[in-house]
Amino acid sequence: MGLTTAFSERGGFVEMLGGQTYTIVSKTVPLGSYVINAKVQVKADVFTEDPRAECRLEAGGTTLDRADEILNSPDVGGDPAESETFPLQATVSNFGGDIEVKCAHDDDGDESVYATQAVITAIRVDAIR
Repeated sequence: MGLTTAFSERGGFVEMLGGQTYTIVSKTVPLGSYVINAKVQVKADVFTEDPRAECRLEAGGTTLDRADEILNSPDVGGDPAESETFPLQATVSNFGGDIEVKCAHDDDGDESVYATQAVITAIRVDAIR
């Protein structure tokens, strides 16, 4: 077995308006075979109406893994906002280019869902078997 190289990137805080897709974190990797692990935490804003948040792990524009959840919105002055952590994982062979975590939610209007604590780790391996 040859050398193993890991490529990693952390994302920041992203405010997502409904009906749009956002790139939360992205990492460009050279041609190779990879084991990819990613995660992102999503949280509903106080004024949303229980939005469905969806996040996808993509490589070169192809969806490799996805997760979605309806987030319970907090009450004003009441319960805290619900947050969910989405773990995403995949393997790719003979790939070079952008690996991305993209998220969206279905709440209409100006209400927000927040994405934070996103990370991608792509570990280059000799082969996927």
